[in-house]
Amino acid sequence: MPLAAGQFTIPPAVLLALPVQPAGSTAQATLEVDLVISHPFTAPGTDVSWANFVTATQEVFSYH
Repeated sequence: MPLAAGQFTIPPAVLLALPVQPAGSTAQATLEVDLVISHPFTAPGTDVSWANFVTATQEVFSYH
């Protein structure tokens, strides 16, 4: 099944690595997706210059 925009699939190996929860409890985890964009540029008087943009989104979710 093709994925739609704004969706992704978590590989089975990652799901299997989640800790087992005691019976009757609600397991919670946090998923963070980061976007990092770095670009070198030249500036007078510098040896190395980089422009960086970083943004992160976190979502708490339950699993069972």
